[in-house]
Amino acid sequence: MHSNHQSITASRKMLTLLVISLVLWQCKAPQQNKSPIKTLDNVANNTSESVNHPCGIAFDGNGELPPAAASLGKSLNIVSPGDTSLRNAVIGTLEAVPRPLLQLFFTVFKGQIVIGDATNLCKATPFTNSQKPLVAAGKNATSCWLSPANGQGLRMVLSPEVISIRSSLLRLFAYWQMEFVIEGLLKPGVPAPFKAPDWQTYAQDFIAERGKLASAFLTDMSAQVTANGTKLKEYNAQDPVGFGNLIYANAVDSYYCAKQTRDAFQISFKKAWSVFTDQTSGLGVAKELGAPGTGF
Repeated sequence: MHSNHQSITASRKMLTLLVISLVLWQCKAPQQNKSPIKTLDNVANNTSESVNHPCGIAFDGNGELPPAAASLGKSLNIVSPGDTSLRNAVIGTLEAVPRPLLQLFFTVFKGQIVIGDATNLCKATPFTNSQKPLVAAGKNATSCWLSPANGQGLRMVLSPEVISIRSSLLRLFAYWQMEFVIEGLLKPGVPAPFKAPDWQTYAQDFIAERGKLASAFLTDMSAQVTANGTKLKEYNAQDPVGFGNLIYANAVDSYYCAKQTRDAFQISFKKAWSVFTDQTSGLGVAKELGAPGTGF
């Protein structure tokens, strides 16, 4: 069964972005992000290699496109080597990505997913000193997002491995949303239409929601004995923005990836789950992005 995101429930603000032209955003400076950590259980217990949770559905290329890819029409832009299994992995994983983020990336910002040498293409995104303790020695990036620069458009870069694609793409969309879209609204060079008080308030409130989620995660961690507890507290103290984005991206990953990861989120991180799924909050994340897919 294919997914059925209830994107109609996503906020008016997020959907309003869909009618804003990409031209307004082309003045943004180059930005990148990468992270090998995946889902909140891996964030908490990075004692060895992270568990790769395949998100979305296993699409074999036969029959009609799944609903998410089909809804994008000609906006869907995937650059893949000859092996069709890699493109199919992207298409299947898109079923797990909240619909508003898909429309923002592909339709508004004309984004492109590139499958290739992520280690080389993402080398301009070194891990910060705060991140390094959470990353296994010698670990290379398996994915990153690159903002428009030097004649290149907005891109998400993925390593040419099916499991890597299915276990990193959803998280990458969440990083991109927070760092390019939400934080971008507060940058000095933001286009004039986004300097309006309602847009600025929207971005600030969403960032406040990120802070609530990170704080709740740390509360959950305080009740557990995990390998990364001390490192995560130090990361938060040194770089609260980076830490907040780490928790936000992996919470989105946990909630939308699959029923298995969603159940683990609810059971193991109760405080964070409560914040993420709060329907009374003006910008509760699950309320903002819509319901998860079904059938996976």
